[in-house]
Amino acid sequence: MSFRLRCLWPGLIIFLAACQPVSSPGPESAATTPDLLPLDSSIVTGQLDNGLTYYIRPNRKPENRVELRLVVNAGSILEREDQQGLAHLVEHMAFNGTTHFPKQKLVDYLERIGMRFGADVNAYTSFDETVYMLEVPTEEETYIDTGLQVLRDWAGDVAFEPEEVDKERGVVKEEWRLGRGADARLRDKTLPVMVKDSRYAVRLPIGQPEVLDTARYETLTDFYHTWYRPDLMAVVVVGTIDPGRMESAIRMLFSDLKNPDPEKPRVLYPVPDHDEPLTVVATDPEAAYTVLQWIVKQPSREQGSRESYVSDLRERLFTSMFSNRLDELRQKPDSPFLYSYTAAGPLVRTKDAFQLVTLVKEGKIESALETLAREVERVRRYGFTATEFERAKKKMIRSYEQALKEADKTESRSLAAELIRHFLTAEPVPGIAYETALVKEVLPRLTLEEVNALADQLMSRKNTVLAVTGMDKAGLTYPAGDELLAVRERVLAESIDPYVDRVSEAPLVAYLPPGGSIVAEDRIDAIDAYVWTCANGVRVCAKPTDFKNDQILFTAFSPGGGSLVPDDRFIQAVYATGIVTAGGAGTFDRIQLEKKLSGKVVSVRPYMDDLWEGFEGSSSREDLTTLFQLIWLYGTEPRKDSTAFLSYRQRVLDVVSHHHLQPEAAYRDSITALVNGHHIRARFPSEEDIRSLDLDQAFQIYRDRFADFDDFTFVFVGSFDPDTLRTL
Repeated sequence: MSFRLRCLWPGLIIFLAACQPVSSPGPESAATTPDLLPLDSSIVTGQLDNGLTYYIRPNRKPENRVELRLVVNAGSILEREDQQGLAHLVEHMAFNGTTHFPKQKLVDYLERIGMRFGADVNAYTSFDETVYMLEVPTEEETYIDTGLQVLRDWAGDVAFEPEEVDKERGVVKEEWRLGRGADARLRDKTLPVMVKDSRYAVRLPIGQPEVLDTARYETLTDFYHTWYRPDLMAVVVVGTIDPGRMESAIRMLFSDLKNPDPEKPRVLYPVPDHDEPLTVVATDPEAAYTVLQWIVKQPSREQGSRESYVSDLRERLFTSMFSNRLDELRQKPDSPFLYSYTAAGPLVRTKDAFQLVTLVKEGKIESALETLAREVERVRRYGFTATEFERAKKKMIRSYEQALKEADKTESRSLAAELIRHFLTAEPVPGIAYETALVKEVLPRLTLEEVNALADQLMSRKNTVLAVTGMDKAGLTYPAGDELLAVRERVLAESIDPYVDRVSEAPLVAYLPPGGSIVAEDRIDAIDAYVWTCANGVRVCAKPTDFKNDQILFTAFSPGGGSLVPDDRFIQAVYATGIVTAGGAGTFDRIQLEKKLSGKVVSVRPYMDDLWEGFEGSSSREDLTTLFQLIWLYGTEPRKDSTAFLSYRQRVLDVVSHHHLQPEAAYRDSITALVNGHHIRARFPSEEDIRSLDLDQAFQIYRDRFADFDDFTFVFVGSFDPDTLRTL
């Protein structure tokens, strides 16, 4: 059980809202849209007379399991002043006794049929919704029936026995206490600016300790009876079930639920606009990293229509290309970024956001903002290039094609989550076949000009917020808000060159050696696997499976690893494979290699640990040849790139320098070092270790361990044809 805060930024709690309520149109409002996308025909849906909505979807992954959800379109945003934290407490109380499951009986029953809290039984409370989740075995029909009865009890028959309420107050308060780390403290400093005059700022799901301590029982049950009502609820059932039987069971169990009279309107709170940029700079002694966030709030787009779906495709193409630009900048030796990403999408129910998020090197805030602002302005002035656009479209189409191939392997949990979003926000659920066809129809018609035109909207001055969070320590200073704005204004006056898209037209592998031969073959009948020994000594184990329709996983290993390297060169061995992959492979640097592989479903990563070296990765059937080419390149033509090495070493140094700032990491590292006598092979690397990294030494170790494959064993598992794999 938990509370959930909806945000797009990792590691930071940033929330947006507004101060003036408006009536909620409800998820059914999208039905008035003329070009509404259809609901997947495999879904059985309906609405009871009391307003409760249900969704039933047969699915066989995993087998003999069914996912049950009770979705309540109400959360902490609806609490009164004297109810702050009670939405979350209601969620907890649902597990502490209901009409049919007094006190501990519910927990006892769920554990008796093999369900585990956290994995199979859970719930969360967010600003705008509360969701209860069960995964129930289907070996006996009574398990599903009882699971639905549990949902019914949660919907209208939670007991709220006073002694149980008092016990649970302490549990929720402990969750609050455990959440008061650096992130929470930074949130307290940034939230008033980020959500200026917002109701969301004062309705965090975890609530207020003093309210949890003193709230009357009637105040708690009043929230439950006001907002836990059928016209704000949905029941979701996905798994190995009979849809007709489930529909009858839902109608029988949930039809007696009543809406309160009178009903309080379910209101939404819009996020206020602001013409001038807002800034906030916040520090904390335990903050592990410096983070720069650039957010531009956008009008919330109505979900469910063809038009909104196409608009979403445009934004996804835009953010994909911009993310790639930032990743190129990250890989430069003088880059102020450790990590960056771009996102566009819902922030809260009534506001979307375009966001640029960067993990910044210590003391490089102004440099990072300058780099970010320059790239924003470059896109505003010149847009993206045709080659970038084609790669982005190719990658998007391929992702839909792969999803379609795996349609019957989709996990029920994922499908249930999709239906929850459909109920709450009208996210379209037409099915992956429909979506793939739509994308293939629409994407070729989208023009670069219309995607580039999004720059003025997504990167406007209006509704912009610049936020900086970082560590508070002696000697480290941060720019003030007006200094951040000055950096941005300074970049606007610069002369900026257009982006040049460096793309190599050379083949991935210019020359392949003559094919080898298989000198011995064997079968492991017990697991239906093939074993081939090649003339060069390589041993291949191949096990065809049908867990996925188009996925091939592999690992390769050879004995040795760092154990064959003397202690004084061990740190070079630890980072050798990272240094090599940072440089690319063959004639392609890392950036060009990523562009070359765009639109392919393939990955290969060399690795080296204490005792082994090898490769691991995956591919689709279509890209299996490319997978073998990458293995060949990393084995025979690793690329030595001094510029990439300097960038990689600096990024690792920055990560290591911040590692000990995390209390849990410092504690864990201290114990490990003491137990192992501070031996270099067991302790966490120091900054001095990272500064000692040497390109030539690391490359020599890599060459030595990957010089030939005569003692390598390759293991392939997945949806391949053994004869095709054998030939390759």
